[in-house]
Amino acid sequence: MEKSMLPVRLAAFLVWMMPLSDWASSQPAGSVEGKTFVITGGFCEVTTNTATYELNYSHGTNDWNCRGIEEHEGGIRRTLTITINAQLRADLDPSSHQEDCADAGGIYEGGACWFKGRRGESCHEACERNYFVYDRATATYAGSSKDGGTLSACRSITRAFGDRAPFNNSGSDKNRFLGCAYTPYWGSWYRLGPTRADAKHERLARYCACRRFTCESPLVLDGEESCWYYGAAGRSCNDECRKRRLVYDEATATQAGSARDGGTLENCDRVAELFGLPEAIDRNTISGDIGSCGCGYWTIAAEVWRLNAHHTTASGSNRRFRRFCACETPY
Repeated sequence: MEKSMLPVRLAAFLVWMMPLSDWASSQPAGSVEGKTFVITGGFCEVTTNTATYELNYSHGTNDWNCRGIEEHEGGIRRTLTITINAQLRADLDPSSHQEDCADAGGIYEGGACWFKGRRGESCHEACERNYFVYDRATATYAGSSKDGGTLSACRSITRAFGDRAPFNNSGSDKNRFLGCAYTPYWGSWYRLGPTRADAKHERLARYCACRRFTCESPLVLDGEESCWYYGAAGRSCNDECRKRRLVYDEATATQAGSARDGGTLENCDRVAELFGLPEAIDRNTISGDIGSCGCGYWTIAAEVWRLNAHHTTASGSNRRFRRFCACETPY
């Protein structure tokens, strides 16, 4: 099935009609709707950040970057990198978050977009099925008391989906990590936790907060900011970044990768926490094709591993391993 493409709603500004060289030096505000800007003297073609968002956004400077080609007399063409300072319409009007959520079939509640997963489905799987990624509000809003979640918040979620109110449940070793979920007959809030993004139960459907696939929460490790992604099983970081029209960031290795590359277990833990996954374990002797994968999630044991037997590489992959990949813009 072809992936649904929902455009980013961006604030509309007046387009200044001037050559691209002036855009590069003056950085005027302009319309950032669509993938091509038609401007006197040339055009600006947007390079995409992800399959959903249409511009590359810098969280540090609040700028949108695109690359334009200006054509001069005599057929001379030159490439310019242009920075346009713009704001998401969502920053001006919070209702656009709700509209985007509703367009995707979710329900907006408690400042997050919620989906009801299928029985036996983790929140990572439920979010990815809807072309979103896991939002930690799953834990911090309606998850266990250990995560800051509350029974009343879980009740609000079940009510929003038209389901029966949840019971306050201590849970067993098998379901205590589910947070807010629905049994075949009523809701259930698992207070002990901790709530985990990867947890699932064959008879229960989880309520999952999800967000658009973008680096909304860049992670600062060792004083450096990087954008991390939770890779698909069997996919290298080269391919994971390329999927988003980004390139591999060496922080994958130097911050959270093998000890041979300067990565640390603490940093691997922090990336795992970003994705709602358990604490990392050092694996110092595992080799083979998985040995160069650095930090990631071993699906068979449901554990986060940091692999130290080899250097962490951009091309490393294993069909049972989901890598944590830092990606950056190609320019």
